[in-house]
Amino acid sequence: MAEARLGWDTASWLKWPLLAAAAGAAVFTPATAAFLILLVPLLSDVAAREDLHGTRGLVFSQPGIPGSRVLWKAGAIALIVMTLGLPAIVRALATSFRHAAAMATGLLFTAALATAAGSISRGGKLFAAVFTPLWYVGLSGAAAGPFDLTGAFGGNLGTKTRLAYLAATAVALGIALAVERRRRSWRDVR
Repeated sequence: MAEARLGWDTASWLKWPLLAAAAGAAVFTPATAAFLILLVPLLSDVAAREDLHGTRGLVFSQPGIPGSRVLWKAGAIALIVMTLGLPAIVRALATSFRHAAAMATGLLFTAALATAAGSISRGGKLFAAVFTPLWYVGLSGAAAGPFDLTGAFGGNLGTKTRLAYLAATAVALGIALAVERRRRSWRDVR
C-alpha cells in the first residue's frame, strides 16, 4: 500500500484529471477512454522509479523490502489501477457480468504491462509506446475486436479473449521476473 501511495503522491498534476475521468467512467464511455489514456503518465515510471532517480541501491538495501521487486511493483500498480478503475467496473457490471469481467481483465493486463515494461526497460517510455496504440485501436469499438482491452468500446467480450488477456498478464509478469532473476545472477557473478 505504501508503494501505491507513493505512486499517487509523486504523480504529476495529471492525477487530478485522471481522478475526475475515473469517477466519470461510472457514467460516461468517453470518460472511460480518458481514464485509460491518463493512466499512462501515472503508471509509466512506477516500476522504474528507483532506476530513474538513482535511488535503487538505497531503496533496495532497506530491510523489509520484498524479495521480488517485480511482484512488489505489480501489486502496487494493480492496487492503483483497480482502485481507480472501480467506477468503470461497477458501470460495466450494471450492463453485464461479461462487461465487468472484460473491464477487470483489461485493467489487470494494463497493470502487468506497466510493471513489465518499466521493470525490463528501467524507464517509462516502453509502456507508453505499447499501451497508447493499443488504447487507440481499442477506441475503434467492434472493429477493434480483441484489441479493445477493456471491452468498454464494443470490442470482444468473449471468454477466449478474456483468458488471452489473463495469459498475456501472466506472460508479461513472467518475462519481467525472468529478467529480474537474470539481472540478479549477473550482479552475483560480478
